[in-house]
Amino acid sequence: INRGNKAIFRAVVAAGVLVLLTVGSAAGIAQAQAQRHGSAGTNAEEQQASRLVHDWLAAWVAKDADKMASYMAENVSFSGNYPAMAPESGRARWLMENAPFIKMGIKIQVHGTTAVGGKAGTAVLVRRTDTFSFNGRTLVVPVAAFYFVKNGHIQTWFDMPLIELGPPPGAPP
Repeated sequence: INRGNKAIFRAVVAAGVLVLLTVGSAAGIAQAQAQRHGSAGTNAEEQQASRLVHDWLAAWVAKDADKMASYMAENVSFSGNYPAMAPESGRARWLMENAPFIKMGIKIQVHGTTAVGGKAGTAVLVRRTDTFSFNGRTLVVPVAAFYFVKNGHIQTWFDMPLIELGPPPGAPP
């Protein structure tokens, strides 16, 4: 590359870096503002769905399985370890199977929430870390969780642990 082309090349690279920094900063600011306000949706339905999911998570931290169930549709489809555990259906079944586990307690740290809505409902993806303590041990689980919200209720909940889990806490060895 001759001297003139080098100068042009440097100017183009510098301009490109400046554009990337500007766009990245704007995106980071928007994401921080959305997280600070507790919602990651851009319209009212997406914000409501995000709030519903965060309220559901707060009920889990409060060990209130009945309150969690109240946020779910009667025919909710669920899996707490998808895809290792096949989805099941029904709020009553969810409550029967999960209430003892919910009462054990959890610490949840949400790292990000994205909500995308449409005519069929709103999909909410939550990136979080769950911390369980049982039998003198602590288990930290990074999770990608998918919720589908429609008509003010969670229709689908799939937790996808990002590590392999053994048997559930309290299960025989």
